[in-house]
Formats: sequence, structure tokens, C-alpha cells
Amino acid sequence: MHSLDHVLNQTAGRTFQATIAAPARILTDNMALSATESIGGTPLEPINVIITAKDLDALSVAMANAGWIKASKPSLAALSRALWAALANAPYDTAPVTPYFWNNTPNQVAFQRPTKDDSLRARHHVRFWPTRFVTPDGARIFVGAASFDDGLDWTLLHHIDPNIDAERDLLAKDLRQAGLVRQADLVQVTTPHMGQSVAGDPWFTDGKAAILQIGR
Repeated sequence: MHSLDHVLNQTAGRTFQATIAAPARILTDNMALSATESIGGTPLEPINVIITAKDLDALSVAMANAGWIKASKPSLAALSRALWAALANAPYDTAPVTPYFWNNTPNQVAFQRPTKDDSLRARHHVRFWPTRFVTPDGARIFVGAASFDDGLDWTLLHHIDPNIDAERDLLAKDLRQAGLVRQADLVQVTTPHMGQSVAGDPWFTDGKAAILQIGR
């Protein structure tokens, strides 16, 4: 049986799938995969959510039912609209998010939940990456990084709330309250630590990830 390091380091053009019973092993067996990165390789917020779902469509449906809206892909039109919404303090529920990288791959999808102010300047959001791993019952394993945008600076970069664990817990709560989680666990994947966002904001974490099995 191949180790997780071997599986994750296969060449990019090759399709490779492995079955693991404990999704948290994706991070605990290779600590380098516990953090996301900027396009330049700077370590950013950690992976703090691991979800198992049939496929990306099933994950998207679950997130929508829990009140989270899929973000638009970055494009000139979407970014122009986001700039206007930011300047006008206006709503834009499907605004794109800045791409992050995990295992040298940009997030495939992102979701957000508006605040009561319904402004682009503040939003709950999470980025997801599908992994090459499936559970013994065939569910795909997705890793995610959740944080809360709590404002903009003069350069129009979003700032995040330092307590990223609170956003992890909110997402898990929303999915549970929607009746979409068959099993939920909170697993220690790293030691408690601190870091900085892409805008230079400090954040802290207890080093745990929410493990959520989606499906009725």
C-alpha cells in the first residue's frame, strides 16, 4: 500500500485514487499539507474543515441547503462588479474570493454566507479542494479552509477575523442544523499555532479540523 506522501506526489497528469478510513490522515501523515498558500508560496490559513461527500455536486447542494452560496470564478466582469460593491458597501453574494493554493493546486470552489449587513466588505467564506482520496464507502474527501472577512483596507484587500476556529465551528453548525451531517468530529491535526493572512492579518487556531460526513 502506498503512503500518503507517495500518493499526493504523483505527477500532475496522472489520475490516482486511494482509499483511507480516517480522512484526517491527509493532514496528520503529511504536515506540509496542513496549510494553504498564496500564489507565491507564502503559508496562509490552515485547512480546518474536511468534508466527505459523494462528489462536488453533492457538496455544493449541501452547502446551498445550509445557507452558503457558491462564489463566482474570478473573471474581469466578476472582479469589476466586486470592486464596485466594495466601494459602495453593497451586497454581492456570489463575489469571487482570492484563490488560495493547497498541494500546489488552486481551490476548485468557494462558498460564502452574507452577514446581516449584506455587504461584500464582511462575509463568511470557505475554500475547498477535492483530494485524490475516498472513504471506504466511496465518498470523496474534500479539504477546506474557512475564515471570516471582517472588513477592507484602503487597498481593497479583505481582512479576516483572527479567530479562524470560530468560522470552522460556524460552518459545521450550519451543516448540522440543516440535517445534512451523518457524523461530525473535531480532530487534532496540528499543534495550536498562529500565522498571517494574505493581507498580513494575524490569526490563531487550536490546530483542530472539523471532520464532517455529508449525506442523509
